[in-house]
Amino acid sequence: APIRCPAFSPDGSKLAFALSKSGSLNLYVMNLGSGQITQLTDGRNNNTEPTWFPDGQSLAFTSDQGGRPQIYKISASGGAAQRLTWEG
Repeated sequence: APIRCPAFSPDGSKLAFALSKSGSLNLYVMNLGSGQITQLTDGRNNNTEPTWFPDGQSLAFTSDQGGRPQIYKISASGGAAQRLTWEG
């Protein structure tokens, strides 16, 4: 499956992207030095458009997990996502 929405980290060491393995788009981060890939999101919702924060430690992304697409924030190393917008 082709990767979508590729986004390089501010220092150029990592690449975030969306990939559909099971019908839904989820976010991944690849360490370009080691080739290691970390899956950030998992689920049946579409998680797309990763955008790095300037510090390179977190990403903003769009997810429809709450119904309509909203913006969330997640650590580049994984963990729980934090919802940032509540637009109806």
